Amino acid sequence: MGRRSAARGLNVWGGPRDGPANRVRSRTTPIPFHASVKPALGGERRPRCMDRNSPRAAGGGTGRRSFLRGATTLLAAGALGTSVTSAAADDGAVHTTTRRIETWDGKTLATRLFVPGDGYRAPYPAVLMTHGYGGDKEGGVPARMGPKYAQQGYLVLTYDSRGFGESDGEVGVDGPKEVNDARALLDWLGRASEAVVGGDESTRLIQRDGPPGRRHDEGVDGPGSGPDIRVGMDGLSYAGGIQLNTAAVDDRLDAIVPRWAWNDLVYSLAPNGGVKSAWTTILQEFGAAGSRGVQSGDNRPDERDVRNGVDPNLYRFYAESAATNEFSPAARSFFGIRSPSTKGRGLTDTAPPSLLITGWNDTLFTATETVRNHELLEAGADSRMVFMRGGHSLERQAPVRQEKLDRMALTWMARHVGGEAPEEPPEPWDRESAGGSSPGEGPRRAVYIPEVTYWQDDPDGDVETGGFETTGGLPSAGDGPTRALADASNAGSGSTELAGGPAPGSNSEVLVRENDDYVPGTFADFDYRVTDDTELLGIPEVTLSVTPLGRDPLVFAKLSHVTDEGADLIYNQATPYEVEGPVGEPREVTFELAGIERQLAAEDTLRLTLSTTDAAYFNSRTSAGVRIDNEDSVVRLPVRGESGLESPAGAALDASLPDSV
Repeated sequence: MGRRSAARGLNVWGGPRDGPANRVRSRTTPIPFHASVKPALGGERRPRCMDRNSPRAAGGGTGRRSFLRGATTLLAAGALGTSVTSAAADDGAVHTTTRRIETWDGKTLATRLFVPGDGYRAPYPAVLMTHGYGGDKEGGVPARMGPKYAQQGYLVLTYDSRGFGESDGEVGVDGPKEVNDARALLDWLGRASEAVVGGDESTRLIQRDGPPGRRHDEGVDGPGSGPDIRVGMDGLSYAGGIQLNTAAVDDRLDAIVPRWAWNDLVYSLAPNGGVKSAWTTILQEFGAAGSRGVQSGDNRPDERDVRNGVDPNLYRFYAESAATNEFSPAARSFFGIRSPSTKGRGLTDTAPPSLLITGWNDTLFTATETVRNHELLEAGADSRMVFMRGGHSLERQAPVRQEKLDRMALTWMARHVGGEAPEEPPEPWDRESAGGSSPGEGPRRAVYIPEVTYWQDDPDGDVETGGFETTGGLPSAGDGPTRALADASNAGSGSTELAGGPAPGSNSEVLVRENDDYVPGTFADFDYRVTDDTELLGIPEVTLSVTPLGRDPLVFAKLSHVTDEGADLIYNQATPYEVEGPVGEPREVTFELAGIERQLAAEDTLRLTLSTTDAAYFNSRTSAGVRIDNEDSVVRLPVRGESGLESPAGAALDASLPDSV
């Protein structure tokens, strides 16, 4: 069954909390990433597409070695790292144990169990967790959250994903084999007795969920055949993708918390046809290193480490994309089955309540992808979104407020799986809010969770300060102010011609926060004056009337906040679009930018920059550039509340959205 009854997930709580936190060994490890690319497969209902003109995924040009040197330095220095800290141990402490579990094809997975302390008794509710791309279970979210969940009464099973750490097999980028691994671990949890953690053989380890024999596939051989249990999943990046892909085919999950997950892997690495040379290279290196024992705990690869590795297809696809600036049909098919965007029916039918956590400045899996996942999930499940400052990014970041995010995850899991909730709800969630999801029964259940919780930067632009806000939904760009390029204070009617070529003339996403456009003639700025305070919130959209002057040129669009102190490229985001069609013939293209939040003050300027190259992407090797019609090209902006953008001369005032939206 795809839906969870209120009696099963919403109103059941674990036993009383007893005993202080435990001590686990501390470790620092780089934040893990993913690899990949993907197309839509035939026959699946798709969500509204981020690229409404659906070009083939392709690009051109070369990357920059200086980027790789800089990125490697940052990674080695821990600029993208996260520390796992531990709390003091005392009586009633969480217990941990490791074991190898045989999966569906005879290979074994390295796992660690976190067992609640003396204040709790089996059977327990459970949480299943793995790690990010190139990492292992001993670091990152599994090592940090394993003890936290166990302290709330959950039995936590963390594991090294296939091919990583000390687990057998080849890395397949959260494909069918990894999904079957997750289902096999759910089977193991459902069949295990308390004896596996030193308890009674006659006592089940995990709480059952629903009447015996309710699941249609229970008792059938193969992964997914185990009993229904009370279980959720939590995890970041690669561990977020496996949650969504597993939820599409297995209805036993009662809740998931995908952090920094993707929706469409081809869009992730080749949005609208522009291939991300920087991220594809980083991910290739992380995958090769992590799958060869470099991050497997002891940093000394053994024979089993060497036998493991990345699926050879990944090396082939990477080499092909670097040589041709596009993804082959084989690569698109391979990665298609690894994307939630191709699993609309499954997610609608079987997905559990989902708390989607993403980063505004995530340049790998942008906030736009999380919105698309939300659209898939909310058709059949309770879905909420949290937008933070952080994610896969090489720019300087403010503190992530990780403790608040973790308490949000604990609150979500308690509501839907049944462990103990935090003593106090995480800010800005509270018990007096007028909106959000319906509360459960009892005073400890009355926590309202709005559809959208988002990080709002300090109005003065200080990245070290700010706070979380809530709203009932994201404003639509279609309902906000629309401005033609000709309306810009520094432009006019007529056209704008941009030169192209293989050498990058602009820089975004890579080691900078500024809009670094340094080759005149390859970019153009369009400035819009702000007359009253305005908050941008949501997914902007651009429509261009564009004429390609060569074969398959790229156009990059990005938004900057301009103040007296200079121009700040908003969250370091740039979105490409490959303009296909006959050379010299105009066409209209519409595409979405990365989701953003930004507070603009009166007298500030919002700048739209269009360019034909970017150092973070393979640039077009053959294009002579583009010509853009200023009158017929527009930018649409999502605004919360009233728009303070200066209206075009002679135009009516902008429509505004109510503050409650």
